[in-house]
Amino acid sequence: MKTISIVQASGRSEGISKWAIMDFCGKPLIAWSILQAKENSSVDEVYVTSDDDEILLTAERYGAVRIRQPITLASPISMNKIYESNMLHALDEIEKYSNKRVGIVIFLQANTPLRAPEDITDAVRKLHADKADILFSSVKLESLLTWEKTDEGFINLGCDVEHRISRAHYIENSSIYVFKPEILRNHNKLGNFITTFEMEFWKTLRADDLADRDLCESYFEKYILKKTYSLSAEDIDLIVYDFDGVMTDNKVFTLQDGTEAVIVNRSDGLAINLIKKSGLPQIIISTESNPVVEARAKKVGLPAIYNTKNKLESLQEHCNQHSYRMSRVIYLGNDINDLEAMNAVGIAVAPFNAHPAIKKISKLVLKHSGGDGVIRELADLILHQIKIL
Repeated sequence: MKTISIVQASGRSEGISKWAIMDFCGKPLIAWSILQAKENSSVDEVYVTSDDDEILLTAERYGAVRIRQPITLASPISMNKIYESNMLHALDEIEKYSNKRVGIVIFLQANTPLRAPEDITDAVRKLHADKADILFSSVKLESLLTWEKTDEGFINLGCDVEHRISRAHYIENSSIYVFKPEILRNHNKLGNFITTFEMEFWKTLRADDLADRDLCESYFEKYILKKTYSLSAEDIDLIVYDFDGVMTDNKVFTLQDGTEAVIVNRSDGLAINLIKKSGLPQIIISTESNPVVEARAKKVGLPAIYNTKNKLESLQEHCNQHSYRMSRVIYLGNDINDLEAMNAVGIAVAPFNAHPAIKKISKLVLKHSGGDGVIRELADLILHQIKIL
């Protein structure tokens, strides 16, 4: 009996066009639900069902098996009926081409990305521990009072007014559903023995429009992104390196004739070569006018923008020329003159000895210091997809 995850996304929406593949923290929104499901060791396969080919191709890039929804299922009926019809179709397709029957389904909605992989793991454990047929994720309301409007006026649902006793209410937050397929096939999605998995209140937020997306991103970056997931080469358009403090240890030697010299790390040069072989573009951006920047760039075979007065403007111009998206740029910088540009890219990365302001805004702080193999560490993370901890 297989445990599978199904993520559903329609190309038709009254809100954002193709919302499932809009940018969310540097990846298409649907990618996060796929990656969260794949982190669960009990999940045998992750499927995405959609009526849109671009969404399905994006899902496949992130390791999901695609299932094309028949156009007949994309009818203007209630959303619950659409979900149920498409999941039933997906289950039939999965079992038709599989040697095993599906035992447990984990259904995730792409517009509720505020969940960690361990939430899914814990939800599945809760279903088994409670010997339940279906589980839905929820938030518990204890201090908030809810009211219902009736013909006679408003009725307090959250409190026994006569005895002043508060009642706890659970709100279905649409983030995680775990159930046995027969529940759905018997047209009783929320039937039989039901249990719930409680989540933090902020995990109820949905990325349904641009304003909600921005709010969701701030929570996702602060509480989930920094401790989860891997850097993947397929998610990157460009890698940017500052020079001093990244390729060097930020020290300079002044010789008798007034010329300056720096020390670089050979392992960083090897790492740049390995990244080049993977096909990922790289560039050096520096405010320095010292010829040593140009000399090092030629040595490692990278383009360089040096003696720039504004790193952000130079980077934006370079990205526009090459059709790179700023949300898919990694910027490895170490000091406050990198701050503006690092705030504008998708993935800001800092060496261990970076300025505190740089470390604060970075999604990843590496274990190595500048000039001490920091680029080699970053290359290992990207090329071997080592999890960011």
